[in-house]
Amino acid sequence: MLAGLTLAAPAAAHAADAFVGVTDGNQLVHFSSDTIPGLSVPQSIDGLPGGERIVALDQSSSGELIALGRSGTLYDVGVGGNRVKVLRTAGGFGLPIPPESSATLSVAPDGKSARVIAAGRDRTVDLTSGAVTADAPAAANVAADLGADGVLRGVDPASNSIVTLDATGEHTVASLGATQTHSPIAATTAPDGALWITTALSPRLNPPKQSRLLRFDPKTGQLHPIDFYLFAQLDALAAVRTVPDDTKAPTVSIHIPRQSLKSALRRHGYLADVTTSEPGQTVMSARVGSSYRAFGFGTAIHGGKLRVLASSKLSRIRATAGHRVRLHIAVHDWAGNIKILDRYFTLAR
Repeated sequence: MLAGLTLAAPAAAHAADAFVGVTDGNQLVHFSSDTIPGLSVPQSIDGLPGGERIVALDQSSSGELIALGRSGTLYDVGVGGNRVKVLRTAGGFGLPIPPESSATLSVAPDGKSARVIAAGRDRTVDLTSGAVTADAPAAANVAADLGADGVLRGVDPASNSIVTLDATGEHTVASLGATQTHSPIAATTAPDGALWITTALSPRLNPPKQSRLLRFDPKTGQLHPIDFYLFAQLDALAAVRTVPDDTKAPTVSIHIPRQSLKSALRRHGYLADVTTSEPGQTVMSARVGSSYRAFGFGTAIHGGKLRVLASSKLSRIRATAGHRVRLHIAVHDWAGNIKILDRYFTLAR
C-alpha cells in the first residue's frame, strides 16, 4: 500500500487545501491537497505532559490551533518557524479518551468554545475559562467537524458511513462502501466546505503504519477516495487554509559517489545521491552512448537526501567498465513538477 509507485499529476485548480496533522501522538506535520502523499518533516510538540497523545485537532477562524489530548485536556498550540509548542491549557473535557475510540473536536467559528464528542459524552468547553458549559450523552462516537453551513459532519466507524449530527440525533448521509475505517480516524472541513477524512489502514497490514485520505463533497453527496496513501499514520487532522498550487520544480543537487566495477557488481547497479527540497520520486537511467545499461527509482518521504540505485544485469555492468556513464535523472515532486539533470562518471575497472 506504499504511496510511491504512481506519480501525481499537476493539480487542475488554482488553490490547494493546506493541512496540519499529528503523527505518533505528539509530532506535527504539514501537507497540502496537491502534494499528497508528501509530508513535512515531523516536529515535536513541546510542552505536552509526559505520555500525553493528541487525538483531535481543529483551528478557529482566527487561526488558533486547538488540540485534544488523550487525557481529555485541550491545548492551545502555537506553530512558528521550526518550533511547535503548547502555549496554554485551554480547558478540559473532563474524561480521558479511551484508546481506539473516535473523538470529535470542533472549535466554534468565534474561537471562544469547542465542542468535544468522546467517551460517550457531548460537551462544550469554554476556551477562555476552561469550564464545561454544556453536557449531554453523545448520539454516536464519531470523528466530525463543523461545516461552513453550520452542520456537524463526519464519520461513524460503527456504521462505516458519513453522518451528520443535530438536535434530533445522528443521520446517515453516505456509505463508505468498501472503504473500511480503522482507528485512528479524523475529519476536518476545508475552506471550500469539503470534508476530508483520514483513516488508518487495517492493522493486519502493519508494518508500516499508514493512513488513507478521503474527500466528501456535501454539495454533491459524492465521496472521492484519494489515490494515494500517506507514508505515515495520522492521529489528528485540521484544514487550516488554502495555498497556491505548487507549480515550481524542486531544487535538486546530485552527488555521484566513486564507483568501481567491483562495487557496481556487488550492488547490481550504479548509485547517485540526490538531495531535493521536496518529497517525491526520482527516476534514473544509465546509458553508455546510446546503449541502455540500467534503471531505478527512489521515493523521498520528506525533502532531503535520497540514495538511488539504477539496477542492471551483471553482464551489462561488466561491459561498462572503463566507459563514461551518463545518468539521466528526473526528480518529480508530488504536484507533478519535474527537474531533469544529467550527470556523468567513469566506472573504474
